[in-house]
Amino acid sequence: MAVNGLVSLSMSPGRRPSSPNKDAPPLQPEGEQRAAADEIEMPLPSNPQTFFLGSLFILAVLAAVYVASSIILPVVLAFVLQLLLQPAVRLLERVHLPRAVRALLAILLALWVSWQSCQYLPRLWSRTL
Repeated sequence: MAVNGLVSLSMSPGRRPSSPNKDAPPLQPEGEQRAAADEIEMPLPSNPQTFFLGSLFILAVLAAVYVASSIILPVVLAFVLQLLLQPAVRLLERVHLPRAVRALLAILLALWVSWQSCQYLPRLWSRTL
């Protein structure tokens, strides 16, 4: 007999497939499950030692980030620059330039734009004051 496109050899032709667990309670609708989950409240810790241990953990994480800032900061800066320069590199990819040339042109473009903005901003500020 074919059930959902599959052939089952364990059933007789006249029987319908039954659920594997007949004693299981019927499933609750999704809304009732969410309402039951919302009613459960997480109690606040009654032991002050828990609060102090959490505070010490946060301080340890902040200290580790401070010590590792000489490593983390260049990585974050490289990631941000990659996000900013990626559209220009993709645009130059359509011209079928080699990858190194595309990257060099994107960096030169970013340096030129920053130089032009540094030249233009003082003139703009002098006009507004």
